[in-house]
Amino acid sequence: VAAVVSMFNVTGAGATFDTVDYYEDGTTDALQFILTTATADDLTIKNCHWYRGTTAASALSQWIVLTGTDRCVIDNNFCILKGYATSNPINSIVVVVTTLCVALQITNNNFYDSNSTGNASILLITSCTGIVAWNTIGTSQGTLSTGQVVASCFYHSNYYSNEVAKSGVLGPAADTWS
Repeated sequence: VAAVVSMFNVTGAGATFDTVDYYEDGTTDALQFILTTATADDLTIKNCHWYRGTTAASALSQWIVLTGTDRCVIDNNFCILKGYATSNPINSIVVVVTTLCVALQITNNNFYDSNSTGNASILLITSCTGIVAWNTIGTSQGTLSTGQVVASCFYHSNYYSNEVAKSGVLGPAADTWS
């Protein structure tokens, strides 16, 4: 298969993906790891390693797509993903674009998305709730403010960098108590 659109379509509650690794072989690639429906609540994705170094064959390069998936945990994953070659704001590693998710936990991940200047590594629509914390993200994104869109989630100690050989910066900006 030259390009698998989605490796896993999750429609049931309580699914766990633990240490499910994917490494492209240079001639075939997957465009998406997981696509969910609104009935895929309590999904856990943890301890996975993914590598796709081939430019995505589609303008829609979304690795994990959550559609109304509540209480989802995405923890301790490593991902290097080469996105589509043009600017597209929905090129993302974790994306919620249609139906909001509540009580999300996106923690302890190391993500690097390259080749797309319009991508947001973590892209959540308005009203999604939860915690996005302790992630490190390398991106080709030109500005930190568009490197992540976290909607209504609390965001703690996440570091972003758009240059190799440099330490990341805290993003978004730290809160100030008034």
